[in-house]
Amino acid sequence: CPDSPGWQIRARLMVRVRLPVWVAAEPLSREQELVSARLELQAMDIGGLHRGFVSGPRPGAQRLLRDLPAGEPPYPALLAPAWLVRRGEPVVIEAVGESFTISTRGLALDNGAERELIRVRNSDSGQEIRARVVGANRVRTLL
Repeated sequence: CPDSPGWQIRARLMVRVRLPVWVAAEPLSREQELVSARLELQAMDIGGLHRGFVSGPRPGAQRLLRDLPAGEPPYPALLAPAWLVRRGEPVVIEAVGESFTISTRGLALDNGAERELIRVRNSDSGQEIRARVVGANRVRTLL
């Protein structure tokens, strides 16, 4: 209080906030794609979730960087973009110029998320090249 002689009161507050948080409905493995069928919403006290959490609408297509036990919430540092290209699967290799687009078949030699560089083998020539992932099973050569 600003009056003379004045006084103060100190108090400690304990606040608990519960929000619907996405948690693993079953044990999930490293590199497994995080699809909504493997997740469920659960009301949790977010005060103890120091690494963060995923809330709101269903999470987008992502993959896990480590194993996640059932009932545990995935946190942002645990998630990475889903693979659009998987090692050993066929891909379309595109070469794009100012006035042309050429495509051929190839085989992915690495996994890759959007905009990542991966190794692919041209099915016709057998040549190994590096290409950028541009879509599901589609890569673009570097010019």
